Amino acid sequence: TILSKVCTIVGQVARTHCPPMYKDWAEVPNLTKDVLWKNVLVSAKEIDLPLIRKECTLRKLNTAWKHKKYELRQVYDKFPTSAERKRNVPIKVKKEEWEAFIDEEIDRLVSNEPDIVEMDLDNDLVALVIGRDGRRRVHGLGSGVTKTVYHASAPYKEIAQREKRARENSESGYEAIMARLDEADKARKILEDEVADLKRQSSGLGNAS
Repeated sequence: TILSKVCTIVGQVARTHCPPMYKDWAEVPNLTKDVLWKNVLVSAKEIDLPLIRKECTLRKLNTAWKHKKYELRQVYDKFPTSAERKRNVPIKVKKEEWEAFIDEEIDRLVSNEPDIVEMDLDNDLVALVIGRDGRRRVHGLGSGVTKTVYHASAPYKEIAQREKRARENSESGYEAIMARLDEADKARKILEDEVADLKRQSSGLGNAS
């Protein structure tokens, strides 16, 4: 169907062109969203999407973009340090965007923990996970961090387990969300057709009088 083709195209555009390093969809610049919409139009030339479908298409891009970030986090979790992660750039992801995504992911994991303390990096589990460079700085947390770093007081494994559960829920809900968006599109199209039909009937009655 046309809707399924549009969903496929949206997914392809999201995987190829949506920058992954933004914290959430609201942070993605409007100019970038306009470019994504144009990419969908180019890929769906035979469908000829009207401008009225732009907002709905952007919502689908948002959902597909979140799923893409979920997939990138799976790649992120395969490697124990930032250095290894940055050496293993996923297919169809720009190197600079992947590195920015890794830095944003580290910041997100640290900032999500409410109990913030300073801790010696020599025995810091978070530092072991994130990795150090040769000057004993923590990768991804800025050049000013040397001997100490703000870190989550809860064990990193506990944080990772919570993240894994959240991602599993996200994956299972992805298809359902896309299906609901399609149903909403269909319902809106039916409503638009009914309104147009009523207008035609009203116009006909006016002409008859």
